[in-house]
Amino acid sequence: MKFKSLLVVSIVFIAACSENKQTEKKQETKPELVSKSDEKPLVDEPEAVDFKQLKLDTLIALTIVKEESKNVYEKFGIDFGGYCYACDAADLVLNDKEIQLINTCDPEVKRVFKIQEKILTKDGFTLESEGYQFVFSRIDNNPIYKLKLLGKPFNNPELRLNSYFTTPKALPKFEIHDCGDFQG
Repeated sequence: MKFKSLLVVSIVFIAACSENKQTEKKQETKPELVSKSDEKPLVDEPEAVDFKQLKLDTLIALTIVKEESKNVYEKFGIDFGGYCYACDAADLVLNDKEIQLINTCDPEVKRVFKIQEKILTKDGFTLESEGYQFVFSRIDNNPIYKLKLLGKPFNNPELRLNSYFTTPKALPKFEIHDCGDFQG
């Protein structure tokens, strides 16, 4: 079971590294903002979250590891306890029609919520399903999302929802702790 967990995390790291190289090449050229002379200059504002960017994407559970740090990639990290010790953390898989909560160690343990409504905002998005609202807020224009679950109580000991998540593309930027040869 620990081997499966380590294998899943390794695959995510490899995929994230290859996607990062492609993304960096695309982002090198940025269009300039042009304004008419009688208008105020346009200000570069943080982009709104585009649900299409998250389509079929996994959000990986994070936890606060160094609360005092100002650098978000040091402040947050993989939920080591949920991945290596308790094996109870849930990653989220989002697509146009559903939200899947999947146990980090055992992908057979999952819960699926059908999306009834999507609400996009400047710094986040809300996905509504029967009885629940998954409210995601982007933290300081970084690839970190804070989740607030509204609605009925959700208590599943095998699918513990963290408060923070990130994308596989951003994962290599965080300090990673290896589960190693854990014998617990």
